[in-house]
Amino acid sequence: MPDILQLALELGAALAASPEFTAQQQAETALALDGEAQELLAQTDDLRAELRHKLESGTPPDQLQEGLARLREANAALAANATLSAVNTARREMTDLVAKVNTLIKFHIGADDGCGGNCSSCGGCG
Repeated sequence: MPDILQLALELGAALAASPEFTAQQQAETALALDGEAQELLAQTDDLRAELRHKLESGTPPDQLQEGLARLREANAALAANATLSAVNTARREMTDLVAKVNTLIKFHIGADDGCGGNCSSCGGCG
């Protein structure tokens, strides 16, 4: 029987060679190089921190409306940014792939969380 740790290494290498992982790496690199996206992320983080501070210091909710409006605008700008959208899509696709792998492993060791083995019923495995 093959060594299970060796198989885990091979699985990790296969995941690292997958189109999903490659797409995620490319999207992350593009994000690191996109100054506009980085600025949007920083602004949004600053707005969240500012609102958190106001909430923790007891600022009445009615005095938070302007900050909440600015945060909504910042979140809309994040959602509209093509680079950030590509990163989110790539991350989701990689996460989905790893979840499918985990589902298959769990199925074969009897920890299938209710999977009946009929993939057509849920589409979780592929």
